[in-house]
Amino acid sequence: MIHIVVLSGGTGSRMGSSRPKQFLTLGGRPLLSHCLETFAQWSTPSKGGLVLVSHAEHLQQTEALLKPVQDHFAFVRLVTGGHTRHASSVNGALALERECRPDDIVLFHDGARPFLSEDELNGLTGSLSDDRYDCASLASPATETIAVVDEDGQTVRDIPPRSRLFAVKTPQAIRGKLLPSFIAGAEPASSYTDLLSWAKANHCRSVIVPASPRNVKVTHPDDLAFLESML
Repeated sequence: MIHIVVLSGGTGSRMGSSRPKQFLTLGGRPLLSHCLETFAQWSTPSKGGLVLVSHAEHLQQTEALLKPVQDHFAFVRLVTGGHTRHASSVNGALALERECRPDDIVLFHDGARPFLSEDELNGLTGSLSDDRYDCASLASPATETIAVVDEDGQTVRDIPPRSRLFAVKTPQAIRGKLLPSFIAGAEPASSYTDLLSWAKANHCRSVIVPASPRNVKVTHPDDLAFLESML
């Protein structure tokens, strides 16, 4: 089975809006609704449960967005987020602990990434048919030169080859057999920015899967305007 955790526990402070970004409208619908609908309509025969991680202050609004899609999953659960992204991911994983089997796959997705395709989902989950890998993530090749600087934040220390640099996206996938370790290794949460950083720290092998250029995370007002232009 393939279980899905959607992270939507942020406050969207960088958007400069009085509403959390997941409730801002894109094409006349809340931002969060777009990815929920994509997961709901995904035609994989192995779809399991959906866990939506929400800020404690917005549980009621978030629950309302779950109702239109809940019949498309084996079960749906709504849980509160933690103080960090990783802590929120662990809370979502905990909600799957009883149902998730070792041969299952768990996806983690940012609710602020509305344009997700079925091809991306199939490519991501299909990548774990290769037994060499424990985790996988959508990612896009770096299109600009990246400079690594010293601790002063200014002095250039290195220019890595662009061919080896990727911008990491979501969803990200982990094998069900690793979920207990993921949950148990919740601390120090601040050291993990995403699933791949956890995997690297815990000596798990990960693989990159190509992401669509439309897979953009809404962080600033300009991001929302850009996505509106793609509708």
